[in-house]
Amino acid sequence: MKKHLLLLLLTISISACHQKTAGNTTIDSTAIPKAQPAPIATDTFQMGNKNFLVYDIDPAESPFTEEPPVDSDSAELTLLHHDINGHIKRLGDSLIITLENGRHIVLASNIHPEHDDSYTEYTYTGYLSDIKQYGIFATYYESIDFLLVDQSTGVTTHTWGAPIISPDKKYFLCSSYDLEADLTANGFQLYSYQNGTITPIGEIALDNWGPGQVKWIDNNTFVAEHISLDSTMNKVIKPVKIVMQ
Repeated sequence: MKKHLLLLLLTISISACHQKTAGNTTIDSTAIPKAQPAPIATDTFQMGNKNFLVYDIDPAESPFTEEPPVDSDSAELTLLHHDINGHIKRLGDSLIITLENGRHIVLASNIHPEHDDSYTEYTYTGYLSDIKQYGIFATYYESIDFLLVDQSTGVTTHTWGAPIISPDKKYFLCSSYDLEADLTANGFQLYSYQNGTITPIGEIALDNWGPGQVKWIDNNTFVAEHISLDSTMNKVIKPVKIVMQ
């Protein structure tokens, strides 16, 4: 009888301890990570069949620094010097490109025209091995242009600016800023590059802001300088992330 009584008392004691422990257990709400709100796009636009979402980012995350001025003449001389195969040469005011098939393309500048509107100047900006094109910057009387010359065929693609190639080499962007003079495009162009062929996908002319420096951060995302003008026509620059869908 005493043995059964002791077992009963022990059982009651253990049960009471469990209840006390359970009653004193609390959940520290601060230990549970709070879900971060999803970022909200501040702007959207479309180029061809691709949609783009624009997000503000912390200026501290910007990959850009102030661009140093570049002397285009000295830069071209350096690039021509490093063209050890002699595929592109300057002869006076002309650039001569030798294609893989041996054919020559001559781009003749006209920097002292009889009439101003005939002014043309071509500057070599380098060979783009990822898309197998020669890059040429063109300046006209009241506009600018960028030429991509295919190294094999000589097919020339005119774009708004130098190509900014995605990491997977499947796309490239061309950007152009002009909110003040309204002489050139202000926005983006998107091209695909597959099997050695450049195909335009679409373009967007932006009204309220324009792109400065642009950099891809993965195959579908790039960061750009978002440049707008305040009420006194001063530039306001901030970084944005743009996601291609």
